[in-house]
Amino acid sequence: MAVVFYFAPIPEVTDADMELQAEQSSGLTGYVERPLLKQNKLWFAVAAQFCYVGAQVAVASQFITYAERVAGISASAASNRYAIAQGVFTIGRFASAGLMLIMKPRFLLVAFAAGIIVFICLAMGLKGEAGVAMLTLVLFFESCQFPLILTLGIRGLGRHTKRG
Repeated sequence: MAVVFYFAPIPEVTDADMELQAEQSSGLTGYVERPLLKQNKLWFAVAAQFCYVGAQVAVASQFITYAERVAGISASAASNRYAIAQGVFTIGRFASAGLMLIMKPRFLLVAFAAGIIVFICLAMGLKGEAGVAMLTLVLFFESCQFPLILTLGIRGLGRHTKRG
C-alpha cells in the first residue's frame, strides 16, 4: 500500500494553504491563531486518545480470559468468540462511518462512548454467554473512537494540523 502512495501524484499541502483554509473556515471550526503548545483542544485529544487506547487494549487483551472464566468455555471457544467480536468491531467501524453522514461526529462520539459505558457495566454484572455478548458489544462501540478522537482533536488547528 505504501508503494501506491509513493507513486501516486498526491499534491503536498503547504502550511500556508492550511492557514488560509483555517482562516476561511474559522467560523465553523473555532480556529484561533495560537502556537501549537497553546492549542488546548489538541492536548485534551491526546489525553483522551491515550486513555482510549489503554482501555481498548485492556478489553481486547483480556477478552479470552474473561470468556473462559465468566462463561466457563474452553480457550478455543473463547478464541472463536473473540474472532466474532473483532468482526463486530469491523462492522461498527463501517456503521459509524455511515452514521456520520446523518449525525455530527461529536454526537456520534458521545453516543458510542455512552454505549461503551452501558455495555461494559452489563459485562461486569452478567455471567455466562450474556457477559461475553455484552463485551462483544463493547468492541462494537469502541470501533469509531480512535478516528473520531483524532479528527476532532486536530480540527481547527490551521497551519498546525500536520504537526498535530
